[in-house]
Amino acid sequence: MPTFSRSVLQSTFAAAVFCLASASHAQDPQLPPPESTDPVALELMKGFPSPPDKIVRLATVLKYPNARWAFHHMRELGPTANIRRGAGAPSALRATPRAGWRDVRRRQRRQSQHRRLGAQHLHRRAAGAAQGKSGL
Repeated sequence: MPTFSRSVLQSTFAAAVFCLASASHAQDPQLPPPESTDPVALELMKGFPSPPDKIVRLATVLKYPNARWAFHHMRELGPTANIRRGAGAPSALRATPRAGWRDVRRRQRRQSQHRRLGAQHLHRRAAGAAQGKSGL
């Protein structure tokens, strides 16, 4: 089996990537004009029952040309809920994080130190047991 130098492999790989990139760039699809996706002009979901090729379902939302209609009619396709904020005025977001987050970070550091010390202790006990010493 012949051996290839690193530079030959790198240049071959670079050439292959360039060819693939230029080939995929040449095949970019053209977007259709907005008029051709107009749900009113296409008569999607018109009449009862709608013709089978004009029905938009949750399973066919991402297929052309259903996405534009589905975006405006999402509540008709699946369950949704209104989320009320209550009767009061909206509250402003805090500009700085609460001091409690520092405590969380300290607690996390302490826990990791305890785990590390516990692992070291277990390691010493196991090493002592291997040498025949009592771990207690």
